[in-house]
Amino acid sequence: MAVDVDPAILDALGLDKAGSKLISHGSSGFSSTYKLVATKEGKESTYFVKTGTGPEAEVMFHACEHASLNALHSAVPSLSLCPRSHAHGTLHSAPNKHFLITDFLDLHPAPPTATGTGLSLAAMSTMWDLTSKYGTREHT
Repeated sequence: MAVDVDPAILDALGLDKAGSKLISHGSSGFSSTYKLVATKEGKESTYFVKTGTGPEAEVMFHACEHASLNALHSAVPSLSLCPRSHAHGTLHSAPNKHFLITDFLDLHPAPPTATGTGLSLAAMSTMWDLTSKYGTREHT
């Protein structure tokens, strides 16, 4: 079922409401998850959108997930289980509700292999000088 796309999400990605559709996708015990299908300049793109409520969601999306996903993606772009994070912020329609927007990874019909993922993670673990409690350069 499609739901209205909040203007904050549209603004973050530079999208128009007319060419954008937000569809419930998957499930989570602590957030709502969606697939965003959008057309921009004649090209269709898909994104994964996660929303959560409260200050914990804001910190999790900004300091933890956004920074960590982009660090992983930058270190090993070929790691197919690590999407790039495009944006995070607060919804215009609900000031206590926050969002994270990433690449949409279609894990069907088959997810990446454990061997390939394990090798990528092992290589990645030698690349960083981790400077904070959770391995990001953000203050956590």
